[in-house]
Amino acid sequence: MNGQFFRLIYQFFAERRVSSLIGAKRGKTAAQTALRFLMQSGVVVIPKSVHKERMQQNFDLFDFTLTAEDMAKACPSRTTTPRRASGS
Repeated sequence: MNGQFFRLIYQFFAERRVSSLIGAKRGKTAAQTALRFLMQSGVVVIPKSVHKERMQQNFDLFDFTLTAEDMAKACPSRTTTPRRASGS
């Protein structure tokens, strides 16, 4: 992956309040929204947690998809369209 993509990811996390607002529409946490954003961007995510509740939240990424509008709000300089992760 090129450095530009990592800058986009950094920009998304820097705007965490955006991911909170997007997630709130679906009853998801900011972290779940950020993980979904990465998955739809083609990044393999390996979340780590020792807390049972957060582990369950990490599995609850496959029952929603971010719209193209959500992806654009999260990362305005992004130009590709979102895609579903396999298994959805």
